[in-house]
Amino acid sequence: MSAKNYSKMIKKLDSFSKRATIEKVPLLTKSIGQQIWSAIETDNLDEFKTLFNNLDDKEKNSTLEGMKRDRKLMFLFRKHHKRIFSGIASPLFLAVIFGAYDVFQFLLEENCNIFQEDEHGWNIVHYLVAVSYYQKEFQSNAVEIYQNIEKLLKTDQLKKLLFMEECEGFRPLELSMHLGCLEIFIAIINTEDVYLWKKEKNGF
Repeated sequence: MSAKNYSKMIKKLDSFSKRATIEKVPLLTKSIGQQIWSAIETDNLDEFKTLFNNLDDKEKNSTLEGMKRDRKLMFLFRKHHKRIFSGIASPLFLAVIFGAYDVFQFLLEENCNIFQEDEHGWNIVHYLVAVSYYQKEFQSNAVEIYQNIEKLLKTDQLKKLLFMEECEGFRPLELSMHLGCLEIFIAIINTEDVYLWKKEKNGF
């Protein structure tokens, strides 16, 4: 690397460092993201409702659509799942990962966009598969969480989720097979009216 290019790189890094320092100042206070994280992690619906209802209409809509990117929330998510980067870290994704069923159901009632994707094109089911892969001890929990999601969603919603492809073209079922996550693969492939069709027998 030439001295000129090296100097340019140092300037860029220095500039980035200054911007990063400025941006990190708000993280020293307890952000709404930290409070939301705590409420969802413990599935404290009352606390989550209070936080949600204190948002203005614009913030509520952006939260439900997965457009609100609270930087502290994203930082906590990356810290909790070190190998998984989330560009969203929205309440919906967190409710699924933590198995916060009450919060998840509340989000559904508020017409939350359940088809949210991160920068990799992963939806909530892709994330269950990914966490199952990176945290083997999570696999049984992932199956239970998926089965609860299956009960709460309508067939057309679930079908759309399961047929969504991420950036490399994998649907959740294909991703689970690709990563060798057998338990979640079995749970997904046994989804009624999507992959599993029951035959009704009439007469004898």
